[in-house]
Amino acid sequence: MMKDDETKIYLQDIVRIAKGAWINFCGTLLGRGLGILFTLLISRTLIVNEVGIYYLAITIINLAVMISLLGLDSGILRYISIFSGKKDIRRVKGTIISSLWIAIPMSIIIAILLFLSSRHISLLFNKPELVMVLKVFSLTIPFFVITHIFIKVTHSLRLMHFNLYVRDLGEQILKILLAAIFLYMGWRILGVILSNIITIILIMGISLYLMNRLIPLTDKNDRPILEFKQLTRFSFPQLFSTFSLFLIMWTDTLMLGYFSDSGNVGIYNVTTRIAILGSLILSSFNTIFSPMISDLHNREMMHQLEGLFQTVTKWIFTLSFPLFLIFIFFAKPILAIFGTEFIVGYSCLIILSIGQLINSITGPSGLVLLMSGRSYISLFNDLSVCILNIILNYQLIPRYGLLGAAIATTLSITIVNLLRLIEVFYIWKIHPYSVSYLKPLFAGLIGVSIISIINKIPFFVDNIWSLFIFISLFLVIYLSLLCLFGLDKRDSYILKIVGNRLCHTILTKSGQIIRSY
Repeated sequence: MMKDDETKIYLQDIVRIAKGAWINFCGTLLGRGLGILFTLLISRTLIVNEVGIYYLAITIINLAVMISLLGLDSGILRYISIFSGKKDIRRVKGTIISSLWIAIPMSIIIAILLFLSSRHISLLFNKPELVMVLKVFSLTIPFFVITHIFIKVTHSLRLMHFNLYVRDLGEQILKILLAAIFLYMGWRILGVILSNIITIILIMGISLYLMNRLIPLTDKNDRPILEFKQLTRFSFPQLFSTFSLFLIMWTDTLMLGYFSDSGNVGIYNVTTRIAILGSLILSSFNTIFSPMISDLHNREMMHQLEGLFQTVTKWIFTLSFPLFLIFIFFAKPILAIFGTEFIVGYSCLIILSIGQLINSITGPSGLVLLMSGRSYISLFNDLSVCILNIILNYQLIPRYGLLGAAIATTLSITIVNLLRLIEVFYIWKIHPYSVSYLKPLFAGLIGVSIISIINKIPFFVDNIWSLFIFISLFLVIYLSLLCLFGLDKRDSYILKIVGNRLCHTILTKSGQIIRSY
């Protein structure tokens, strides 16, 4: 049990998590929504093979960016959280500068290597049209790396609005506008590539400007204390962990590119991007919760950490569950929006959605391990499941194609998350579950049952308008049932505080705007 002063601090922290997660959720929702709009734009304009080539190239570029970062994103998140909590601005600056000095030269080397090896990679995948795309995309790697470091710095400082304005809105809107212009001009896949390149260069420039405004890196009054040793000691093992996670998430795309044609790669990636939408609640909470884990563990406040772990996981499940039910039971009509040729991927969407649901149910257990300094346990988990994922994809894709890739990925996600839960319980004797999970579970299942009865043909909608109506009706039923079942006292208290503060913020900003006119 927590003491009175610990309870007070706990409530303050959970309110900060709720506010930060709300900001991050809105940004992530807008960003992912705009990302889906971008996918819809290119899937409706390009042929399926071109969509596949584009996403295969993006996957390879993401791999190159990840290697260039050398695991520094995890180190930035951990040490800036600790140093900012201690008000040690010199070490905060030193961590940022150390990261840039390591990552920028590495990203240039990786970009050159990828440019020179693009033809060999295209031969490996037996896709000659991949050569030009990779050569052009390789030039963007340093820009992606610098932008990623900036975003991680803002996450460490719990400044979620920077990610909202720069990454979720600015980058996505600019990319969509440029792609629409270039596609209208008839540039097809080249126009889509150029829209990405121009966007990331502009976003990197904005990121550098904002990072220097946020933490004056060139200010000589606070000379930075460089943190090469601590940063690299923690971060380098995370490169292998991050690489393993990357393979868990993207081995399916790479192996589909190897064993199958570009069309299947395009269909699969559209289904993947829809399924991942359901995990935006998890990512929203993880972003604001991760620096708190590091800070609380550093101060040895484990009772408070346990309470936050339980509350955050319950919120993630409650908010995520209806989204996954929508993707599972309305898979065909959702994919039909992107084009009739994508409907064949409906089984993949169902299976991938189940995998992402399990990912959300287990909550931030992986972060509890990582941000508390158990980086080598995380590395063991990720490497083990990575090997399993590669084996499963290798065995299942040649036999079952798209479906085999989805099954392999879902099994890998399930195993790694169950492993993390077991380890968290073994080390700290804590778990995130309680009987309160039954409320959203029953609300979701009852809501789906009612919709299927109203629709008469179970779990099938025949056009976009009826799809919108039934999804809206389902969400109304789900929320109504949650209210009928009742909220826990702690949740009601937190929602009341967050609601009052959000209303105050909105009214204050509105008043400022009105007075400005």
